[in-house]
Amino acid sequence: MRWIVAVVGVLVFAQCTQAQDDAKKLYEAMEQKITKAKAYTFEYTHDFQEDDDKMAYQGVVAVATNNRLKVSMKGMTRGRAMTGFVVCDGKTLAEEMELAEGTHREKMPSDGTTTVAFADWLVRAGVFECFGNVLDRTKPRDVGKLKVSDFKTIGKEKVANRATTIIQLKIEGLDYPNGVTCKLWLDDQLNVPLKRLAEGVKGNFRLLETYGQWNFDPKQPDNTFTLPK
Repeated sequence: MRWIVAVVGVLVFAQCTQAQDDAKKLYEAMEQKITKAKAYTFEYTHDFQEDDDKMAYQGVVAVATNNRLKVSMKGMTRGRAMTGFVVCDGKTLAEEMELAEGTHREKMPSDGTTTVAFADWLVRAGVFECFGNVLDRTKPRDVGKLKVSDFKTIGKEKVANRATTIIQLKIEGLDYPNGVTCKLWLDDQLNVPLKRLAEGVKGNFRLLETYGQWNFDPKQPDNTFTLPK
């Protein structure tokens, strides 16, 4: 009887290990595709809540060579409507936001790593975290201090009529001292994320993002990355 229990235990352990290995491989393949891409565009939505703080946006991301990037946004933050964008022409980051109380404009130099850091933070933590950690800083925060671990495959599901594999992982560090559990729905064919759900261990943090209309190496209008006057 003991040998049967031992064999079952070994099989369960092997299955869990395989699930972890598969999930990590999928994550790393997705990471490589996005971080190595020279140019890409996609649409996003995100819905964030932490305690009584709520934000909900949607927009479009465009990234190109030579450190050029544009992220548009439209939605609600803390009960206020907001529409605007952040754009980088390679050397300068510019933000323009339309609020109820008026238009907010700001410019700052880019250290030349904005698009690289954006891709790294996008993969690890989503568009929402890119705003505070990349898009309003001359020098982006080090994403390497945001650790990922505990990978596992947890299922299959269709998102926007596309087949996906759901993986789960843990994120710790920087603004997540207690860690968050993150689920990613990865497109089986394109190997890009279509959905992300991150929840705090203590239950006071929740971020839901969706991604769609991915396009790699797209042709983009010349004025896409022009700074506002």
